[in-house]
Amino acid sequence: MNRSAHFLLVAALATLGGAVSVNAAPIAAGTTPDEVAMAAVATFLRQEAARVPGYTGQAEISVDRPRSAELAECDALQAFLPPGAKLRSRTSVGLRCTAPAAWTTYVQATLSVPIQYFVAARPVASGQRLSMDDLEAREGDALRLPFGAVTDPSTLVGMTATSRMTAGRPIRANGLRSADSVVRGQQVRITARGPGFVVNSDGHALETAPPGGTVQVRTASGQTLTGIVQRSGVVEIPI
Repeated sequence: MNRSAHFLLVAALATLGGAVSVNAAPIAAGTTPDEVAMAAVATFLRQEAARVPGYTGQAEISVDRPRSAELAECDALQAFLPPGAKLRSRTSVGLRCTAPAAWTTYVQATLSVPIQYFVAARPVASGQRLSMDDLEAREGDALRLPFGAVTDPSTLVGMTATSRMTAGRPIRANGLRSADSVVRGQQVRITARGPGFVVNSDGHALETAPPGGTVQVRTASGQTLTGIVQRSGVVEIPI
């Protein structure tokens, strides 16, 4: 079987103990089935790493040799993550062969995805709007950072902290809201707009919502309406 005809991979294999480190280079002729399997895992993990927010084009991957004593040669090999699994520093990648013989095995691998992320450069009070002076860039492994750690500073400037931020801690997206959001209990201007007319009144937001989001408001008369946040303090009721 011509492996290069059925599986075009970009990987060079350097064996050390029971693991293989993978870098960019073509697979050599005569590569064994377990090495092909390991290269498949490495290529799959590089593709998954490229989807990580803040990916810089670099990923450190080490793939263990398959536990199977001998893998049959395969013309149609597919790598996958088990159902419900997430990309982690230490992960199990599935390999499924559909031809000429069907088999499935799992291979352990270690992955590191270096990225730039941002921390609070100084304590930030709840309700404070962020500026560039409040941000500090750091380098780290994306897979070891808290979920939602922000990697793009343009998404931070002008946002409002929903709780106190400690200096040096990663800034997380779920700890921020747009300065134009409305918050529960906030007094808002309600605008009802229809063909040829506009009616304005005052009310209170019954929940928190970002610009463009839907929100329930209560009018001064006690009526509950659902509208769309236009900007800070303004909710439009479509008619």
